[in-house]
Amino acid sequence: MNKSQFRKLATVGAAAALSLQLLAGVASAALPSAEHTGFSYGGYANGGYAGFSATFKLTDGSTLSKLFMEADITGGASVPILLATKNGADVKGCSVQASPLAVKCSFKTVRQNDTFVITYAVNPSASASAVRTEALWSTSGFVVGNNNSHGDTWSSGLQTSPHSSSPDVAAGFGNLSLSTKQDFSSNKQYAKLQNLPANKYASVDDNGADDGFGFKVLTVTVNGGYPLDPGKTFQVLISYPKGSSAPKSFTHTYDNGDVDPLPIGPCVNGSPFVHCFTFDKKSVTATIYLNQNGTLKRAG
Repeated sequence: MNKSQFRKLATVGAAAALSLQLLAGVASAALPSAEHTGFSYGGYANGGYAGFSATFKLTDGSTLSKLFMEADITGGASVPILLATKNGADVKGCSVQASPLAVKCSFKTVRQNDTFVITYAVNPSASASAVRTEALWSTSGFVVGNNNSHGDTWSSGLQTSPHSSSPDVAAGFGNLSLSTKQDFSSNKQYAKLQNLPANKYASVDDNGADDGFGFKVLTVTVNGGYPLDPGKTFQVLISYPKGSSAPKSFTHTYDNGDVDPLPIGPCVNGSPFVHCFTFDKKSVTATIYLNQNGTLKRAG
């Protein structure tokens, strides 16, 4: 091989190497920077919904022409609640795919610091031991079956909402009412939450420690532990077996362990029904009007 032929081969080789480098650069183009998280609101029980949210914030200086999100769901029968916001305001672009069950969203023109929050409640399948979902965000289309062949996907991570089979627990996201099992065979009371704030997680456990009067302490979680707006209440209904006496009052303990200095006494006609209770002799049910969650202990 003469020098001229060698120089030609070297030139061709260098050009080929450069082409490979350019192709490799295209194939491994950096994914735009973004913050992306997923969240499960907790477990569900006795008719409660499993609740999830997925958040995406574009932190990159570039603008995305399109943004897609697909959240495949296992263990769910339907999606009764689906909310989407962009920068805190309601936004359209999301829908529910019935089979296989999934939430799908698509948005146009996403700029730096645009933030999307997708919140959804799943009605669990009757036989499910848990509901699971993972939100996958993409710039090139819906990601079906975790197919990340384009390399342009952000994942919220797999989120799980476990099922509690306890008859003494009712829990769920977005339910306006929740009830433990109406059965006095193992527990001398059962509880119901009603008039719950919309699109919030709530739970009640009616089988805590003994209250000293033959019943159990209740633990109630509503609105993430925060008080409702002034004048607003939710109700805790406690039903007792026939022949049970009416309670005299209840002790209310906040989540931080502080005991409310004012006991919950009978409601007074003509006064606002807040931090008080009524008692129906026919159904043997006390209805407590509360503004904030915590534990409830019968005091007489």
